[in-house]
Amino acid sequence: DGNHLTGSIPTTLGNMTGLRQLLLSNNQFTGVIPAALGSITNLVYLNISYNPLLSGPIPPQLGNLSQLQALLLAYSGLTDMIPSSLSNLTSLQQLYLTGNELTGPIMSQIHQMSSLRILQLGDNKLDDNIPPNLLALPNLEQLSLYENEFEGSIPSGTTVFTGLKSFTAYGSGLSGAIPEWFSDQKLLHTFNIAYNGFSGELPPGLMGEGSFKLEFRTNNNPNLTGKLPDKVSAVTGLVDISHCNFTFQDFLSVHKSFSGSTFIYAPQGLVDVQKNSSERIGFTFEFTAEVDREIY
Repeated sequence: DGNHLTGSIPTTLGNMTGLRQLLLSNNQFTGVIPAALGSITNLVYLNISYNPLLSGPIPPQLGNLSQLQALLLAYSGLTDMIPSSLSNLTSLQQLYLTGNELTGPIMSQIHQMSSLRILQLGDNKLDDNIPPNLLALPNLEQLSLYENEFEGSIPSGTTVFTGLKSFTAYGSGLSGAIPEWFSDQKLLHTFNIAYNGFSGELPPGLMGEGSFKLEFRTNNNPNLTGKLPDKVSAVTGLVDISHCNFTFQDFLSVHKSFSGSTFIYAPQGLVDVQKNSSERIGFTFEFTAEVDREIY
């Protein structure tokens, strides 16, 4: 791990069948991830992240690692689709595939990965619709889908999980309404859906009941409207609702109660009060005339 190793990952590692942990991250390996690693059936932890000179697909044989609890393959030049065989990893708790060139859909059998707590799929080229079976992961806590090429909306319906803490999907190509099930996620502390095509109103219970709330970003979704959820006022870090279609009355009470680090609310597509009135109602800077009329 972090030893500046070069060359190919040795296929002979597959003979070390008693190995429990294999850390190969932060090196300069070239070539592909060898299929032989799927023979190390006692592996619990496999980390090959941050090997940018690697290439090729994720070997389907990794789906044989039935005891694996953490699979980290981030930022390692991987291509092609996520193999459906990974759904066999029913003990897997952490899956990090961030920062590759992966394509195609999220596997429809993902609900079989019943132990999964952290699913990091950001910064790839994944497409198609998000499978509804994603809502059937009972232990999901972190879901990152940002900077992909998805189609459609976030699946609606009822989730099996209620402990989601972080949801990041900025720049992911998603649209439609924000599902009501977000109101059931009482521990949610990070919510970032910026730079998408979402529309309609936000669920009123969004941002949950937990005392720790880190970030809330809906910016650059010009068709989002309606009242900002009350719990947003408890965010301690950044709130950015700019470039949406909220009005002063939609977020005034939340802004007055806000004591976090930064609250960005301008510009908006439409503002329902006279220009230059922001100072009168307690805002720290004024909307410009351009913001007081339709700008999209």
